[in-house]
Amino acid sequence: MFPKRIYAACFGIHFLLITAVCLAGLFSLIAESATVLPAALEPYARKAEVAAAWLLGKKAAASSPVRRCIATYLHAAGIQAGYTFFAPNVPGYHRLTLELFYNDGRVEHESPHLRSKATGLRLESLLDRLAEQRYEPIREVLVKMLAFSVWRLHLT
Repeated sequence: MFPKRIYAACFGIHFLLITAVCLAGLFSLIAESATVLPAALEPYARKAEVAAAWLLGKKAAASSPVRRCIATYLHAAGIQAGYTFFAPNVPGYHRLTLELFYNDGRVEHESPHLRSKATGLRLESLLDRLAEQRYEPIREVLVKMLAFSVWRLHLT
């Protein structure tokens, strides 16, 4: 009976650490406004991130045996990075700007109008992937569709 309790305790500690690592990464993303969640959640996410870091021993001194033990276990188990390591990295430096040429010679610059922050994240991710060479036909069709949507708004 005693070994079963030890196994259950190890199992519980292991999955507690996995959960803490994943939540720390998730709360970090929310605190940095890297998600589509409302900005009102940022202060709560920062507090939760600190709590998860405390649970992982990151608030202890670097020479602390508890911190070293937890860090060693996380690295040995391969769970030190969490799932945010594999999350898509949506760069914020892409901006699609279209030039509109009018018959009278004037030129306007316009970006596609997006309905939500989530749409913006998806469009940025899509544009990042379309930069690869293998997507040339798809890129051409997509840019034409975006240009058409902007062109319809500027019919004069």
